[in-house]
Amino acid sequence: EENGGPLSALGNALQFGVANNAVAIIMIACDMPLLPDDLLQRFGPNDGRVKIAASAGQLHPACAQWPVRAIDELAIYRQTGRRSLRGFADHIGYDCVDWPIISHDPFFNINQPADLAQAESLLKMLGR
Repeated sequence: EENGGPLSALGNALQFGVANNAVAIIMIACDMPLLPDDLLQRFGPNDGRVKIAASAGQLHPACAQWPVRAIDELAIYRQTGRRSLRGFADHIGYDCVDWPIISHDPFFNINQPADLAQAESLLKMLGR
């Protein structure tokens, strides 16, 4: 889509889901190398609600299960001029699926060179 960004990526994924008769899609940001092994199990089967991962009190809307029916509301949300995944989730409603932080934040994401070094260190520590 012309605006790019996470909301456009979600729109494209929802369109793909509709075209392939899916009931839901899983969106995962490409900069989250430490995702929990139980991600899909904890999101569970689609129940028509958005399910967003959270850790340490922080919501991670780029790591979520979205019902494909959300595509109808996406067009309405875009008319507001807003482009936030969190805002869209607020618009249609969501359930928070919280993960504990034991040795690391499973939704740690890489935004700076120092983050990459930290991720590499964590991956070695975890044997990945």
